[in-house]
Amino acid sequence: MIKKLNMQRLLRLIATLAVVFPGCGLLLAQVTPVGGVARNFTLTNHQTGNPVKLTDFAGQVVVLDFFAWWCGPCARSSPDVEVNIQQYYRSRGGNPSGIPVTVLSVNIESESPSSTDQFIQNGGLELVADDFSGLAWNQFNVEDAIPLFVIINGAANSTTHKQWEVLMSQAGYPGATYMRSKIDAVKRSTNVAPAITVQPASRQVVAGASVVLTVVATGTAPLQYQWRKNGANILNATGPSLSFGKIQPGDAGNYTVLVGNQAGNVVSQAAVLTVLDAPQFEGIGRAPGVMMVTMPRVPMGCAVVVEASTDLKNWNPVATNTVSGSTFPFSTYINTNLPGVFFRAGIRN
Repeated sequence: MIKKLNMQRLLRLIATLAVVFPGCGLLLAQVTPVGGVARNFTLTNHQTGNPVKLTDFAGQVVVLDFFAWWCGPCARSSPDVEVNIQQYYRSRGGNPSGIPVTVLSVNIESESPSSTDQFIQNGGLELVADDFSGLAWNQFNVEDAIPLFVIINGAANSTTHKQWEVLMSQAGYPGATYMRSKIDAVKRSTNVAPAITVQPASRQVVAGASVVLTVVATGTAPLQYQWRKNGANILNATGPSLSFGKIQPGDAGNYTVLVGNQAGNVVSQAAVLTVLDAPQFEGIGRAPGVMMVTMPRVPMGCAVVVEASTDLKNWNPVATNTVSGSTFPFSTYINTNLPGVFFRAGIRN
């Protein structure tokens, strides 16, 4: 570990640690401690000149390796971090929870660029950013010494740490084993986002009938449901099924359901609910011993059931037919010795 004693670098550090407000003196930059949430910063990619932000590593664990070409300990630690942190986790698909890990080597020395390039080549550093203004350095530097290593959790769905929480900040190389213990401590949420396995089905229903729309979903419990009609939430419709006791024409529309849990949300396909007018007996006629009825406006493919009764209490089916046209003609023999016969019809989907 080497203290930064160069006066020019020290003056540059002091300048970047302070923001001058007219008449207000100096406001010193605040160091983010372990357990704190790191502030975003923008550095410069050493190879391309493009900006590099901390937030570019969202969803990952990021390791900051602050170095300078003249730092002897850095020349030993930086290559080891590349092999035993960067390449180690890359070959394993991330930490034990599957969270990717990226090493960002941060160059704090602007003098002698050729020496910096040689340091990068010798150490096999893959991703290097320049921090000549000390923007990132000042946020984590306490001892004014390098090498400085900082580990930050960028995963938003961690069950153990906040996003951008500083897991480790240490001057001097603590070794790959210790750093891995910090990285491996970040756990990803085990919640599985919901998925719909059975979509609610479209229905054609006669006014006055009952109908139930149902969705089947998988995912980590508890699952929350919210049914919607034409995109608007339905009050108290928060279960896997949506029931209608006696459906009315105003109930017609497109119905979807939002299914959610802590891991995410999914919206079902639309189920189109069509409400049909109830069929009525028309064209009633009677030949001797025969009852003849025509029912128009019957939904195609529906089964029409006709029942008869002599006392309006006990009903017996006398005909069941699937409609293949727009009307349902019906005729049946009746007992002419009875004082009266009553008929009713119903439709089944």
